[in-house]
Amino acid sequence: MNRVALFGHPIGHSPSPAIHEAAFRALDLSWEYSLLDIAPEDLPAALAELRQPEWMGANVTIPYKTAVVDYLDALSGEAATLGAVNTIHKSQGKLCGENTDASGFLADLSRHDLPLAGEKVVILGSGGAARAVAFALASQTAQVHLIARSKEQAEALITDLQPAMQVDLHWHPWDTTGFSDAREGTRLLVNTTPVGAHPQSEACPWPTNLKLPAHAFIYDLIYNPPVTQLLFMAINQGLPVSSGMGMLIEQAAYSFKIWTGFNAPKDVMLSAAYRELEANHA
Repeated sequence: MNRVALFGHPIGHSPSPAIHEAAFRALDLSWEYSLLDIAPEDLPAALAELRQPEWMGANVTIPYKTAVVDYLDALSGEAATLGAVNTIHKSQGKLCGENTDASGFLADLSRHDLPLAGEKVVILGSGGAARAVAFALASQTAQVHLIARSKEQAEALITDLQPAMQVDLHWHPWDTTGFSDAREGTRLLVNTTPVGAHPQSEACPWPTNLKLPAHAFIYDLIYNPPVTQLLFMAINQGLPVSSGMGMLIEQAAYSFKIWTGFNAPKDVMLSAAYRELEANHA
């Protein structure tokens, strides 16, 4: 039995096992996907365990997308540029880091046919997911603005990504002035923070006393709940929206191909994800 898993902490409930197990069954593959809630002090041992023969790799989520980098043998070009990994696979016994978040995000965003070149886009957050989204959007020559609580983290993101980009990246503070300044002329707003995710579903990363950008598409990477407070706010303003479910499936499909060599049955994966979320909240 070939094994893969999701590393995170606290991991809560994730549909990833259901998504990948459904895909393994559809292709008649003898693989197993599990959730591993790993305390920070146990991360080195968990990555060492991945070197055992039965392990084919892992997905990585909050808060370890950047922390795992130091324990891997090699990084893909995109993962190295981002300084963040969401997929680990084995190659000749070595642990290799990939990042499928950026490609997964762009693959899903392409369904909405949004103009990006030269457009102003705003990203909420500056963590590993924000890095992937910023990289993806800057690669389309969008004008990227970050609103982040940590100036140091935002500046590190900009310092790391700027040399590979053809456009400048900008930072705004996480306060009323920062939100007000950043929203002007925004074409796309992306939430990459966990604010509003289950079980703290009542939280909203955007100030509730400040209107969202008037002509923006609102994209929330959160997929549980399917409609977050941010998306409710946008819908009430008549703005187009998307949850992160499409990105979840797209990045999972890329990970699946990296591990198995087979194209992922994305329709099967999407159906499994919705069934799992419905069952979890029944």
